[in-house]
Amino acid sequence: MTKFYRETQFKDTEIGRIPEDWEVVRLGKVVQVRNGERPKMKSDGKIPVYGANGIVGWTDKFNVFQEITLIIGRVGASGKVQLATSKIWVTDNALYLTPKMSNLNLDMVYLYYVLHVSQDTLKRFESQSTHSLITQRALKNLPITLPPIEEQRAIAGVLRQFDELVEVIDNKIESLQRIKKGLMDVYFTRGVFEHREFKETEIGRIPEDWEVVRLGKFIKEFVRGVSYTKSESALKNKGGFIPLLRATNLGDEKLIMENLIYVIANQVNSKQLIRKGDIVITTSSGSKYMVGRAIRVREEIKEPIAIGAFLAILRFNDAIDNEFAYYIFKSHIYRRYLNILVAGTNINNLKREYIYNFTIPLPPIEEQKE
Repeated sequence: MTKFYRETQFKDTEIGRIPEDWEVVRLGKVVQVRNGERPKMKSDGKIPVYGANGIVGWTDKFNVFQEITLIIGRVGASGKVQLATSKIWVTDNALYLTPKMSNLNLDMVYLYYVLHVSQDTLKRFESQSTHSLITQRALKNLPITLPPIEEQRAIAGVLRQFDELVEVIDNKIESLQRIKKGLMDVYFTRGVFEHREFKETEIGRIPEDWEVVRLGKFIKEFVRGVSYTKSESALKNKGGFIPLLRATNLGDEKLIMENLIYVIANQVNSKQLIRKGDIVITTSSGSKYMVGRAIRVREEIKEPIAIGAFLAILRFNDAIDNEFAYYIFKSHIYRRYLNILVAGTNINNLKREYIYNFTIPLPPIEEQKE
């Protein structure tokens, strides 16, 4: 079992107070920092290709072969830190870090966790260009704490145990999500209450006292997002600008408040600002599989946040339960409807009329709330 002791002597440094026997060094002193290269993808390749945001494909060649390599998003998801092992290919959207041959006092897993908690700092190193961009020079100048090697290994070991525990929990959550989806499919066709009489409809067999209706009957507001030009946007927050959500900010169940873009405030009208209870949906995307993704805003929004042109906000009237409406967008009925729309086509846009004409099973309001 790892043993720890309480530090008693400290010193002040440029990055804060640290134990007396620790150092503050520039990252470039302990690792080599290199740019990735454009890969040649192979569908049957065995070597993972890492981009700024994770594995983006496979190939049959490698440009890095190390026991541990750290990958930093350079473009797009700039500052994101990944850890990889053995043979890999790193694309030109990322930088990669390998230990210097002369350095035996660095644990790469420890460095991974140091950089992981430094992601906000890394973002401040982004160059002022059209896209957020982290350069080799900025990364090499990043100051990091460097304890003695034994302490690095101890810290890395404990944090890795926590990561393994989180992975177990995440797997359990994923299993529960699958169970939940199965239950939703049952609830949307058989109901929560005990039903004895059913009827055949255009969308399948449903309880006798349910209706089949078009979703548009209940939509109070369908709000398109903000269109803007390059000169009306910025990658950093500054006076007179408002953060803008894009399709990449819609997670499975919540908003991802990272890699936001900012637009001039007078380009936004009040209806385009999200608020608690809104359902935000992707109406356009380069991938047909992203079109139609929806999340419900569950938290109070304290500062103004708008949606971009490829998103829309749905607000419903009181004739339908808002939570029920949201789960319709998570159901197999909705996914099947989208699949029919895009089957055999290159449709990557979800038009307003597609949403309004979507037919849904509608239980009585009391059963919706269940």
